[in-house]
Amino acid sequence: MFLLKISNNKIQKILQMYSNQDINTKNSKSSRLDKRDELKLSTEAKDFQVAMDAVKKVADIRKDKVSAIKSRIESGTYHVDSREIVEKIFQDTNIDERV
Repeated sequence: MFLLKISNNKIQKILQMYSNQDINTKNSKSSRLDKRDELKLSTEAKDFQVAMDAVKKVADIRKDKVSAIKSRIESGTYHVDSREIVEKIFQDTNIDERV
């Protein structure tokens, strides 16, 4: 049979080690909680955000133009010039020569 003798002094040392370890983990947790992430935006980024907010406020559809074209279509006075459409299409392409 194997007997282990543990004195009261040894128990106190063990308990003290565990309590110190617990205090150290609490301190490290609180120091991690004190740190905050930080984001710094450049002046250009802030200007871009202001511009994007302004663009978002502008209506996607120009209602005045739509209503004018709609009334011309209903009255039969709206005509589309196919040459103008082709010219606009070719303005945005890099074609050297038109046939």
